[in-house]
Amino acid sequence: MSLRPCHRLCRPGDIARVRSEGRRIFAAAFVLFIRPAPELTGECAGPPRVAVAVSRRVGSAVERNRVRRRLKELFRKHLGRLPPGTDLVVSARAEAGRVEFGELEAQFNRALGRWRNTRGRAASDETH
Repeated sequence: MSLRPCHRLCRPGDIARVRSEGRRIFAAAFVLFIRPAPELTGECAGPPRVAVAVSRRVGSAVERNRVRRRLKELFRKHLGRLPPGTDLVVSARAEAGRVEFGELEAQFNRALGRWRNTRGRAASDETH
């Protein structure tokens, strides 16, 4: 199943903004760039969106496309865990082509967990 167009981050300017302003979370198979939900930045909230970047270091075109499909599926599967308006850019590392889907999902869950933990701490720091 593919991502709906409203969940795709397509414009180069939007992707560059997420990469520069978003939080970086490193995993063995990918780097996750997450830009906070718009209610924190003053923009109007829309659905969570994702862009997936897979370089040639990952492998052949067949391998890169498989990694891209897997990463998009992880986003689709965990869409409900993301606040509205959250933008993600997932940049695959060379390791991504050699990792099983279950391990990729575990890494994705850990990365989202780390983001949620630091996001909660930042919000509590602002209230004190």
